[in-house]
Amino acid sequence: MRPEEGLRMGSYQTPWGSGCVACRDGRLVRIWLPGSAPPELMESAPGGDGDACAGACRQLEQYFRGERRSFDLEPDLSGASPFSAVVLRAAMRIPWGEVRTYGWLAAEAGRPGAARACGQVMAHNPFPVLVPCHRVVAANGDAGGYSAGLHWKQRLLALEGFDLALPSGACPGGETGNE
Repeated sequence: MRPEEGLRMGSYQTPWGSGCVACRDGRLVRIWLPGSAPPELMESAPGGDGDACAGACRQLEQYFRGERRSFDLEPDLSGASPFSAVVLRAAMRIPWGEVRTYGWLAAEAGRPGAARACGQVMAHNPFPVLVPCHRVVAANGDAGGYSAGLHWKQRLLALEGFDLALPSGACPGGETGNE
């Protein structure tokens, strides 16, 4: 089966545009922040997958309105490697409005010393917001990276009341809200 086969899509609203989710067989398989979903997938996949897409979209919209601090969603990690699945689940334990380091994440995943490997898992996180990779920072307090751009990391943490001061120029275009 091709990866996009059987996918159903749903969309949710944020203050910065529409994001989308993908579901298959009633399971959440992917979340995209606004502007990051592949256009060809958006055009080819049918909408909706019953409760899975609708529930995920509803909860994401509640999060972006500041009405939700935790999720009642279970990501489908069946395609993840065992290490990646453990890291993603460990990241889901980071409380709303708090940050942890990549080293903490490695220790939580049972692999102390694997901070860089955890960073790679976070860089390819298929469930942004639900798996809060935006809450993971470098040991020196630096923002680290964020696959959707540091301006998204800053926005998500700001929604949670955490001020992530980014150096000047770290968020190209991030001030306009037009990304």
